Amino acid sequence: GERLDAIEIKSAATITSDFFKTLGRFADRLERVGDTRKISPILVYGGDESQQRSYARIASWRHVQSVT
Repeated sequence: GERLDAIEIKSAATITSDFFKTLGRFADRLERVGDTRKISPILVYGGDESQQRSYARIASWRHVQSVT
């Protein structure tokens, strides 16, 4: 496909900036090896609210069925 869903799961209920480090490193590594697919970073966490942030889509574990 033309898109790659990069999903990371965290158990914490509060989102911190550290959550996005691994997703960022993953995107950087793919770019270095010449992978041109669009990456859709998704973070599933233990909180209750789903939201869109500038870097990633954030999904509550309660809404994980809507991730794909």
